[in-house]
Amino acid sequence: YRLLKDAKNQSGAHFDEKTGRITADPALWKNILTSHPKAKKFCNKSFPLYEALGELYDGQTAEGTYNYTSTQLPDLTQVGNRDEFLNIQHEQDEVEETL
Repeated sequence: YRLLKDAKNQSGAHFDEKTGRITADPALWKNILTSHPKAKKFCNKSFPLYEALGELYDGQTAEGTYNYTSTQLPDLTQVGNRDEFLNIQHEQDEVEETL
């Protein structure tokens, strides 16, 4: 997706929703292929999921207290119910031991 997004963002290129392809003149495609050689297969091949992937990857990013990656344990100090916090803290300790 990112490769096609970079190609589409070149001046003179655009994504044709009807064909599911990036359209550009041959000189522009030559420039795109210099920067992104893997884009060659998309010169004549459609990529119908481009718009859907744009919604997925270019959407909102979580921020704030409850933002953490899949490799991080969440910060549980903000949990409102003390019993819930103790339960989760115990589970977190077990996960840390396992890791």
